[in-house]
Amino acid sequence: MKAYTASCLIGITAVDEKGKLLASKLFENNPAGLAGKLSAISSGTLEEEDNIRKDLQSKGFDSSDISEANPARQYALDNLRSLAKKGGFAESDEALNAIISNACEIFSASRASRGREAILPHAVGVYDELNKELNEFSERLREWYGIEDIETVMAVKSHEELARKIFEERESAVFKEEDMKAIAMFSKAVATLFETRKYLESYISGLEKEMMPTLAAVAGSILASRLVAEAGGIEKLARMPSSRVQLLGAEKALFRHLRQKSKAPKYGIIFSHRYVQQASPDKRGKVARLVAAKISLAAKIDFFSKADRGKEMQAELEKKMKNIVG
Repeated sequence: MKAYTASCLIGITAVDEKGKLLASKLFENNPAGLAGKLSAISSGTLEEEDNIRKDLQSKGFDSSDISEANPARQYALDNLRSLAKKGGFAESDEALNAIISNACEIFSASRASRGREAILPHAVGVYDELNKELNEFSERLREWYGIEDIETVMAVKSHEELARKIFEERESAVFKEEDMKAIAMFSKAVATLFETRKYLESYISGLEKEMMPTLAAVAGSILASRLVAEAGGIEKLARMPSSRVQLLGAEKALFRHLRQKSKAPKYGIIFSHRYVQQASPDKRGKVARLVAAKISLAAKIDFFSKADRGKEMQAELEKKMKNIVG
């Protein structure tokens, strides 16, 4: 016999071919938790529905929810209020309406936030490309201006400071006027790119604090966005086990290890976290596990509760780090 499952605003229902109720599972009756379930429904990752389907299959039912005229959906629509009252979800229609209305508001706000989340990978991508280009441009500028004034090039260690200094220089003992004009234009462009990088870093940091304050505090600016981009979104990062978070960005090395029995990677992009960087080689793996665990928890806090626990989580991480490094 066939069984059909469907999710609705307050839970999951399962019925047989005749529309008889076989099972139901109601969600928690608080707006924030319900908003989280609505998000899971929209992304097709509702664990409760899978569990009901597996349970029905173990009882001999051919469980499906593919049919356009799914009777479970119709049952949920027709019996939503009675299900809510019988299951203790809401005592009255007014209470049910209030819970659903608040949940929908939270869910809509969350979706709007995740719409902005799509900006992050682009902003971080541009930031990373700028870093690469600035390194190349700065080295080229040093070599070029070194023909004129090698002492200044050697003395000024900051690429940005040197670019500004060259732009301000107007006299030359070696270059012709048109030579100085060309190098001045190039140095001005390089200096402007440094300003653009500063602005992007501040902009990305602002987005992180707005959308994932706890994760930003634990992972640090830029790395938080890289992790979200690598995972495919804050929700996917929040649902990942810490072991996978630890290896995000090291997939090629992991596959190589599995195929060729090469050395297993200990970390992915979290290698750039300051605590992992500062750890001695013999303790780096342990530190990476600790950082990954805290990052995983921070992502869950930001996605599911929307609470800013950045300072608290940062203090916990620092305390545990002292226990490891001594």
